[in-house]
Amino acid sequence: MTAFLDVNSYVFSTSLYKYTFISLKFQRKILHIVAAFIYPSLLILVAMAACTSNNNRFSSSSFIPHWNVFLSYRGEDTRKTFTGHLYTALKQAGIKTFIDDYGIPRGENISHQLRKAIRVSDIALVIFSKNYAFSPWCLNELVEILECKQKMGKLVYPVFYDVSPSVVRNKTESFRTAFEGHEKTYFSNMEKVDKWKAALTEAANLSGYDLQNDADGHEVRLVQIIVKKVLLEVKNLGRPKVAKEQVGRDSRCADETAQLSSTGINDIRNVGLHSMSTGNFFFFFF
Repeated sequence: MTAFLDVNSYVFSTSLYKYTFISLKFQRKILHIVAAFIYPSLLILVAMAACTSNNNRFSSSSFIPHWNVFLSYRGEDTRKTFTGHLYTALKQAGIKTFIDDYGIPRGENISHQLRKAIRVSDIALVIFSKNYAFSPWCLNELVEILECKQKMGKLVYPVFYDVSPSVVRNKTESFRTAFEGHEKTYFSNMEKVDKWKAALTEAANLSGYDLQNDADGHEVRLVQIIVKKVLLEVKNLGRPKVAKEQVGRDSRCADETAQLSSTGINDIRNVGLHSMSTGNFFFFFF
């Protein structure tokens, strides 16, 4: 009788173990299937929400990011030539560069937005061209840059593109012609004109770069020299660079979510989210 009970107990225990084992395998399979469909959806929603938040943040006029370099130039002279090439080279080197390329409405006085961009930039590159002094906008921009140099220690490097430092310093040739017009236009506000002249003299006396003397007239060579110098200054300042465009664009969000949803059920996914406000990183594996 005792042996019979032991056999029954063994059979019952074995059956219960097999049933429990099968149930656990079934439950794990169900959870795996559910997770495979639910996790990607949740992460896609989180990623889309983050992208939307970043888009709103970048599009806000009140948000002014930090810049490594601010480019000051006369658009009509160098936008499609030297300045355009320099901006592209700085960007490719991972240097966060501000360039006002049609983005801010032009007028006689520089805007509040542009003034902020100047103040939050570490380095200002002032590209002097033959017609630079004809623009009151450029001259006001230069005054603001030099004031930031005096008050905040901003690094300022003049770049003499197709005009020599002596022309800028002494206001000769095209610069003399430009100021003859300014003196007629602003005859009732000569203080402003004198401030522009003083700013040009101060800038021309700074250590900078001359296309003819430093690069023998080769624009590409001068661009390389400037980029190398800026990289060194950014490193010395301990400032971060940006190697790629910042996250916050609809097209990039669409690409990322498409990649998440296109993976197979049995694939292993890992997603990292970066909080723009706190700087924290969050990683998900599934």
